[in-house]
Amino acid sequence: MPRRWISETICDSPNFNQLSNEAEIHFYRCLTCTDDYGCFKSQPAILKGHCYPLKEVGLKDIQLRHKELEDKGIIISWQEDGRDYSVFTSFPHWNYTKRRHSRKTPIPPQEVIFELCSLHPLYWLSSGDPVPRKERKESDEPRAQPKPAVKAPDLPLDPVLAAMAQCYEDNVGVLTPIIHASIIEARDEYPSGWFEKAVAEAVAYNKRNIRYIMAILKRWQVEGIGNNGTKAKSKPVAKVLTAEEQELIDLDGFINIAADDYVEDEESSLSNSNNPEAKRLAKILAAKEAREAKEAKEQDLSF
Repeated sequence: MPRRWISETICDSPNFNQLSNEAEIHFYRCLTCTDDYGCFKSQPAILKGHCYPLKEVGLKDIQLRHKELEDKGIIISWQEDGRDYSVFTSFPHWNYTKRRHSRKTPIPPQEVIFELCSLHPLYWLSSGDPVPRKERKESDEPRAQPKPAVKAPDLPLDPVLAAMAQCYEDNVGVLTPIIHASIIEARDEYPSGWFEKAVAEAVAYNKRNIRYIMAILKRWQVEGIGNNGTKAKSKPVAKVLTAEEQELIDLDGFINIAADDYVEDEESSLSNSNNPEAKRLAKILAAKEAREAKEAKEQDLSF
């Protein structure tokens, strides 16, 4: 049975509040037998089986309770083919079903329908028979045909980019959209073959990440690269050590000072490495930090 509910207006109905307790109980129990149109089979024997299966209620008592509902105008009863049927007169007001099921009872006769319409002019709006799916007429207008799917054009594959991506996957790890964008940048910015050599150098230093590889390419672009794939000699001195830096650092031979932007790009990747480049940068960074700390201290003392 579809879910249904009762409006609070029945509590204010004079006819409903004049019912006896037995008739009011009969009202609630008959409600469970109705279809989506407020109709139900009302033969005493059927009501006995549906509404009072576990209560000792006689057929005579059921007839009296049903008659009381009829006298108060709560239900209207009729007979068809020797069977009794009833319909709740206020059903359209306190029942609502979004999707109606097929009828379980015959359509009420004309006189019952006229009486229901006189009580509720909008009765047919809430109790009209549903049209079976097979009997529904198709619309005269043809349905809009779905547009055929447009196949994406087959773009030519770039063998150079494919080889670079395969080299990264074989030696470093899984490709991601960000890594793929970096590989495209490397293809466009640096000579062919540099990326594979940079990957090999990164693997040799156990620095398997795209940032380290791109830093190697950037350094090679500035300093150049040897024929055998090894990095070129360090570029000439870009900055001379100050007297304070010479006192703070125990220099072991000649140290080249790299540009500040190069130091910042390389420090996170090379600071913990044991290669000579990392040691050189560590000393430079230590001198730089010491000098900045000394200058800050002098400024504080000047105030």
